[in-house]
Amino acid sequence: MRTTGSPHSVRSARGRAGRRARERALTTGTVGWSLLINAAYLTAMGATGMYIASRRLGKLLLE
Repeated sequence: MRTTGSPHSVRSARGRAGRRARERALTTGTVGWSLLINAAYLTAMGATGMYIASRRLGKLLLE
């Protein structure tokens, strides 16, 4: 697939394709190790972000 434009549009197109592939794997039941590793990474990053955000908000609200 060849696109014209900025590199950002190419990266976003790749991101959409990857997201579609993960959705297809989940709906068809073909879950592999790479999908499980990606899901674990996403969960860990989300939990870390929530922890940091809750600490920062707690400090701001308690002052």
